[in-house]
Amino acid sequence: MCLSGSLPPEGYNVTGVFMKNWDSLDESGICSTERDCEDAYKVCQILDIPFHQVSYVKEYWHDVFSNLLKEYEKGRTPNPDILCNKHIKFNHFHKYAIHTL
Repeated sequence: MCLSGSLPPEGYNVTGVFMKNWDSLDESGICSTERDCEDAYKVCQILDIPFHQVSYVKEYWHDVFSNLLKEYEKGRTPNPDILCNKHIKFNHFHKYAIHTL
């Protein structure tokens, strides 16, 4: 992570990755996945680092959102961020980072 617009520290190979976890076709709100991805790409261009985009839309739906709905039906209030970290960031994305990047 680069702070205050600084370049990555010497000796580190830094790569930018944009994770898409929700299908924006299902939404009509202000937040635009496409705009967020473009912003991430522009930052990578400025920093002169590689950029990758990965999609975990299906995994998020099955591993996080479906569970959230089931828990709501039972009268519980789950925290989807915890499930996202467990299933998406520290499982699917971690495997991608290790095996692909």
